[in-house]
Order: sequence, then C-alpha cells, then structure tokens
Amino acid sequence: MKRLVFLGVMIVAIVLLAVIGCSAPVVVPGKSGLERMGWGFEPSNIKIKAGETASVNITLDTLKDSGEFSFTISRVKHNYGSPLQQERLPMPKGLKVSIEPSRFTASPYNTCHSTVTIKTTPELPAGEYVLCLELQWGLGGRSGGWITVNVE
Repeated sequence: MKRLVFLGVMIVAIVLLAVIGCSAPVVVPGKSGLERMGWGFEPSNIKIKAGETASVNITLDTLKDSGEFSFTISRVKHNYGSPLQQERLPMPKGLKVSIEPSRFTASPYNTCHSTVTIKTTPELPAGEYVLCLELQWGLGGRSGGWITVNVE
C-alpha cells in the first residue's frame, strides 16, 4: 500500500512539473516512502530586457531531512527531459547568475530561503536561455528543475 501511495505521489509530481513547470514542490522519497522534504521556486519563466536584473525565490522545507544542502545553477540546452541529465553549456558573455545562500545546514522541519539573481548586460543577445537549478543534499541526494530566461 505504501508503494502505491508513493507511486501515486510521484505521478502527480511528474504531471505537475510537466504542466506548470518547476514551481510545484518536488517530492523526495525516503526509505519509508514518506515525504522527507519539499522544494520549489518561482517564477520559473522570466521575461527580461538586456541590461536588467531579475530574481527567483527558492523555498526548501526540510521536513524529516537535515544536514548539508547546496544549490548550483548551470545553463542547459533544453527545458524538457530530466534536468539533471542535460548537457551543460557555458554561460554566454553578458549573463551572470548567482544563488545566495547557495549552501547551508538545516535541521528537520525548517524552512530555508535562497534567491537566484539573474543579471544581464545590454550586450546580451536576445533569445531564450535555459538554466538548470540543482539541489544536492546528504550522501548523493539530487533534484533539479528549470528556469527559462527570455531576453528581449
């Protein structure tokens, strides 16, 4: 029964990610099949003019997990498939992305907040830039999602 409930939760999470993007929390299974933590961010789609700055708010609810958590961000080619298996691309000149804080230690049942800052220069070519936001924790736990930046 626990496996069926877990499978149902994972299917709902996958459908939500496919339909509305990465703003929905991601369920990370624990050994018992119960939720151990959840995280999400918004907005997942940014429209910006070259020379402007935008930000994305990240929320992590640790629930039963604790320990070291870290965020990394990189540029990828597409915003479909598994974000963690996408080929990484170099950031173009004129696009600077940072996360603060990018690393922290948290206790169970804490809510932690980080901010992704996306800075562009006037020289950045117009177009779509796809970013992979990756969360790592514990001994190899990983989850990821996309931020799509449309530069006008």
